[in-house]
Amino acid sequence: MSGTPSRLTLGTRVTPQFHGLSGTVAFDIGTSGSAFTDERTTELPWNLYLGLAYAIDTVSAPVPVQKAPEARIIKVPPPPEYHIQGTVTDEESSQPIARAQIQFDGQDYTGLVSRANGSFESGNIKPGEYKLLLTAEGYKDGNCSVTVEAGKEDANAPTTEGEIRNSQVKCSLKAAPALGTLYGTLADADTGAPVPQAGLKIRDERDRSLELQSNETGGFRVENVPAGQVHILITATGYLPMTIDMEIKRKVEQHAALVLHKLPKKPNVTVTPKDLKVSSQVRFDNTSAEISHESQGIVQEIAATLLQHSEITSVEIQVYTDEDGSATYNKRLSEQRAGSVRAALVALGVDSSRLTATGFGSEKPLVPNATTEANHAKNRRVQFIIPKHE
Repeated sequence: MSGTPSRLTLGTRVTPQFHGLSGTVAFDIGTSGSAFTDERTTELPWNLYLGLAYAIDTVSAPVPVQKAPEARIIKVPPPPEYHIQGTVTDEESSQPIARAQIQFDGQDYTGLVSRANGSFESGNIKPGEYKLLLTAEGYKDGNCSVTVEAGKEDANAPTTEGEIRNSQVKCSLKAAPALGTLYGTLADADTGAPVPQAGLKIRDERDRSLELQSNETGGFRVENVPAGQVHILITATGYLPMTIDMEIKRKVEQHAALVLHKLPKKPNVTVTPKDLKVSSQVRFDNTSAEISHESQGIVQEIAATLLQHSEITSVEIQVYTDEDGSATYNKRLSEQRAGSVRAALVALGVDSSRLTATGFGSEKPLVPNATTEANHAKNRRVQFIIPKHE
């Protein structure tokens, strides 16, 4: 519209070095005239504008976010473990002892068992002084000591993860004597009443003997019995002697309940000037020299008779067979049987010097062998001849 004035404005803004201060200069020039007849305010043909400003920031400038340094994981190795390593050996031979029991004296640590080569190793323990208690079958109880040292830590030395520090110890044990304990009771076979004051003679494999008596209640106890096979002879007044063989184990208490048979009211053995007459023959297992079980009683009674008659200083045990088999075979078998009877009487307490044994085979039959089986049985016999009766 021709009634609207037009202008051209030129300006600039100046920002000096002073922070926040700025200046403005503008020049406004009119480029068209104004009609005074228009109902408008009269304007000048030019204008000059001057401005000065100073800006203040009322909000703090944002602080730049710094990236946090990456976390460093410092791996602290576990403290070293302390173990005890040792061996258990025989003191005399230095041979390893397997399955030995090792206990910590006064310490609440799990016990150990030695391996086949005698070695053992503990778990993790605290440094200090330790006393080890040792037991093993066949050995006396023993002990040994070991010091587990903590050691000095070197801060500059490299640390090894899972480090185990071993303390060495050598332990030895003395072999225990091979001894055991035997205890028991003696009772009457018929009544069960105790048999007091009975004599017991215990003989070991090396022919060493030990003698004792049962007490008033028939009990007995003997310690320090050599381990191994032992022969026990029991004699008591009015009773048949008896024997028993037992295996004594080391460091073990073994019990024996033994019964004694009274002498028969009617004797089966009679002493004559020439021999001992027996009411029943001593029999053997078929074709062997073993005394039959049924004949054990008569053999015991023969022994009891000889023990009661110490005046009989010599008895010849004569054994005969029938004619079955060769003469050589029968001779040898009869000699073996005579030896078995003699050994049984010696085991029952008869002095061996009083006994001799002779086997005659099929010689000197009492009746003709070929007649009947009954005659065969009569010729199979054991005789107890007294060559000299004082």
